[in-house]
Amino acid sequence: MKRNRLFLGLILLIPVQFVFGQAELPTDRRTPFLQIGAHFQAWRVQYEDYPVNQINAPISLFLPIGDRFQFQLSNTPAVSWVEQEQSITGPSDTWIQGSMIIGDNLGVINLGLGAPTGNTELDNNEFLISQYLSRNLFRFGLPVYGQGLTVRAGALFAKKLSAQVIFGAGGQYVKRGSYKPVNYEIAYTVDNRNYSQTFSPEYQQGDEISGQMGVDVLVNKNVKFMFDVMFTHYFRDLMDGEEVYGSGQKIVLKGSTYYRYNDKYLLAQILYRHKGKNEIRQGLGFIEEAYHLNGYQCEIDFYGQYAAVENAKLYALLDGRFYGKNEQGRNAASVIGGGIGIQYEATGGLIFDFRAKYMAGNLGDFLVEGIDFSMGVGFEL
Repeated sequence: MKRNRLFLGLILLIPVQFVFGQAELPTDRRTPFLQIGAHFQAWRVQYEDYPVNQINAPISLFLPIGDRFQFQLSNTPAVSWVEQEQSITGPSDTWIQGSMIIGDNLGVINLGLGAPTGNTELDNNEFLISQYLSRNLFRFGLPVYGQGLTVRAGALFAKKLSAQVIFGAGGQYVKRGSYKPVNYEIAYTVDNRNYSQTFSPEYQQGDEISGQMGVDVLVNKNVKFMFDVMFTHYFRDLMDGEEVYGSGQKIVLKGSTYYRYNDKYLLAQILYRHKGKNEIRQGLGFIEEAYHLNGYQCEIDFYGQYAAVENAKLYALLDGRFYGKNEQGRNAASVIGGGIGIQYEATGGLIFDFRAKYMAGNLGDFLVEGIDFSMGVGFEL
């Protein structure tokens, strides 16, 4: 039954990582566990005066209740800056999540509440920084500070088709509340007179509904292949109560494999992400954008683990991100890089983790490079 429970976590498209990720499903840990991390990232684009930096400190508390329930509380306070006068400081939204295993370890029900504790009403400079943070290419630890009240509910089920094959399927609905993302001054001139006005609309991102399917194929006890597909439909966004924008539907394909030999472990993953055309408001109705502004996105990750000595593991990390240009010939990007890491597990369930990575490549016609350092500690309560 343990294999089926692990499958439920593996077919989720949101990665589950130690300290720096936020697990969506129950783990096999049956004691309360606290994870605290520190994460520094910096990206520099050619000809920009300053790099975009972020230091975040993810905190997650896991509370298992019996054999079937798990409660999780998480927040990621962060400071992001370009230069001293341009920065965002504060907590993220706080996620309160509960998971329940149903049946014979073949299904999971998830409920989550995103409490609106993160920064909103960004000023001009903060909004500019937020545009960098939200780029998928950079994978900032906290890409968005606050998005208003959010509620999500989902379920995931798995069926063992044979001794080597397990099939899974699930779905999720995300309900979003309204909030004020920006609060800044707009300056303009009329008849040689200067004017300004505050722009602070009430904005509500469209709800989301998604479905996913996955298959695990166990070749033998050391080799496994996993295939997943996920489709997401976005309802239209509202500004001050009026529909203004429709995000293109998204499909994500992922294939991964792991190989284990004695004290060595290798995980390889490739992910393809594509969104359809967005909708924009014109007059009393909506039309598709004239040019498809969403190019494809392909990401490849390799993760190697070697148990060097007792209680200590060394990591090798390789990463490639390749984004295609849109119909306007923009937003193409490609970066590759890698790094190393180490994890040490002391007595009493205390775990230390450190990782470092360097990335470089192109963002359109400009060179880009980034560094990523993360450390964390986890311990049983």
